[in-house]
Amino acid sequence: MFTACLIVFGFAAWLVWGMTVSHNNPVVRRLSGATGASVTIAVDAVPSSLDVHTDSEDAVAQYLVGNVYETICGRNASNNAVAGLATSWETSEDGLTYTFHLADGIRFSNGHTLDASDVVWSLQQTVQNAYLGSDALAGLASVTQTDASTVTITLSTPDPTLPWRLSGRAGIVWDEEDQGDGTTPVAGSGPYVIGALDAGQTLTLERNDAYWASGHTENPRTVTLRAYADGQSAVEDVKNGTVDAVLPADSDALASLDGVEGVSETTMGSTMKTAIAFHSGGQTYFADVASRQAARKAIDTAGIVSWCGATCGTLSEAVAPLDPGAGDISPAVSYDPQSSRAFFSSLAMNLSFVYRESDAAVAQQAIAQLSAAGWWVFGTQLDDASYERQVTQEHDYDMTIVHFDDSRDISRISDPNGVAQYTSSEADELRARLAAATNGTDYANDVAALADRLDTDSPYVWLYVSTPVAASRSTLTGMPALYSSDRLDLTALHVN
Repeated sequence: MFTACLIVFGFAAWLVWGMTVSHNNPVVRRLSGATGASVTIAVDAVPSSLDVHTDSEDAVAQYLVGNVYETICGRNASNNAVAGLATSWETSEDGLTYTFHLADGIRFSNGHTLDASDVVWSLQQTVQNAYLGSDALAGLASVTQTDASTVTITLSTPDPTLPWRLSGRAGIVWDEEDQGDGTTPVAGSGPYVIGALDAGQTLTLERNDAYWASGHTENPRTVTLRAYADGQSAVEDVKNGTVDAVLPADSDALASLDGVEGVSETTMGSTMKTAIAFHSGGQTYFADVASRQAARKAIDTAGIVSWCGATCGTLSEAVAPLDPGAGDISPAVSYDPQSSRAFFSSLAMNLSFVYRESDAAVAQQAIAQLSAAGWWVFGTQLDDASYERQVTQEHDYDMTIVHFDDSRDISRISDPNGVAQYTSSEADELRARLAAATNGTDYANDVAALADRLDTDSPYVWLYVSTPVAASRSTLTGMPALYSSDRLDLTALHVN
């Protein structure tokens, strides 16, 4: 009897101590319904501000959109628009009217109710003040509130991508009753609130225990995002437990994780595309389609993907696999270095390959392949400012490495004012048809047709699509399945 009493009282004392000292006590967590765990994630950049309106740093949107500031529509791992603050929506047959139905019981972290009036006001503010994301609302004709949970958006031109675009900065809903004074972050409706920012160093998000939706109590109590300039150091700190995860892991450091116990890897999808651009405009060497196709034959894209490793995937066209209109096309031009050599030998001349310092490795791979096929190519490495001036502004180059990090961006890729200076009357017609699409099916078909035109005309050699890898301690699950420059989902994080 005495022993039994000791066990009972001992357990009670442990429970009280756990409630007082450690909110991560599993029994306490079961009783309270919330975990007290805190996690630290190594990242390559932390924002210098918390201004989602005007700070264009990717890190601002990645960590705040969806996590702190929820959006009208959500985004799933397949890069499609799904329910967010709106549980459903309908589109008119002409593609000009969208009706969104909000979830019940939505509240901001300050306790205020979020309803249709906040949605209307937020969209109007984004457009009127030209906030970041306003370009996604360029076709907005009007936005009105039907009732407290229904919003109607009318467009001047159809846009089948609108729900997806409302899963980014354009779709953030703010509290009209608490607009703030511009010096401190305003309330969001997401599962996290902003804890603290050490600009460029660390950003701490705290769980919003008043979050309106279910399931959030299993999120960590705090998530600290810590910037690492050295990717190898970040991976080493995951291995030794200094941090709980690295997002994403440096590609060169991934091999050091092989066979390490207690560390898991998550390969994330993305729409981040890397290509060689040929200067295709004016009187340049590559203004001729045949020259572009011949140079393309010298590039072994499969070899570059293999060289790149786990963080690169095959990309055969201008559309990433996670975008509408993507298909397993048969490229119009295949790797054929002998044919490429024969073409260039009759038109021999020195060609410039200009690239940023950050692209040196992949540029040198491409230059080596071109040289092996008999092309006379000299490489020039520039810092970011010099590259911006010489390539982006002055278009003084023959070939360069380009990155398209966005989604649903084929119109920008094929823009004659873009870096490649590619012009084509057929592409212009297809781009106009794409802009007039009234539904998702027509949009995807028009994207595929434009991608096929680009494949034939070859203003780019598509090298790879990025497949970033997150590495985490096995106790931390729920790492993002989709890596994007404008949103990074931390809402499924869970400490076991």
